Amino acid sequence: MKEFNQQSEKSFRKILKVVLEYPKLFVKSEISYNEFIWCHAYVITRCYGIGQNQVHLVSFGDFINHSTRGQLNSYMVQLDYEKSQK
Repeated sequence: MKEFNQQSEKSFRKILKVVLEYPKLFVKSEISYNEFIWCHAYVITRCYGIGQNQVHLVSFGDFINHSTRGQLNSYMVQLDYEKSQK
């Protein structure tokens, strides 16, 4: 988890650098680390094909596995982290 947090903070700093570089496009006060983490989780849980030649964002993918009768379980997997724990 520590490695994931470090990578997240590194990514956020890169995003923040772009935000500060283009103040006419972005409002710094509207971008927080917590919002970045939420957005990152939203995107990464809808990406399929990580580690393959192509990665696809399936924005409606979460509708496919929902049922009005069933129970939903979701898991977030970070392959680099999982491999490092072996």
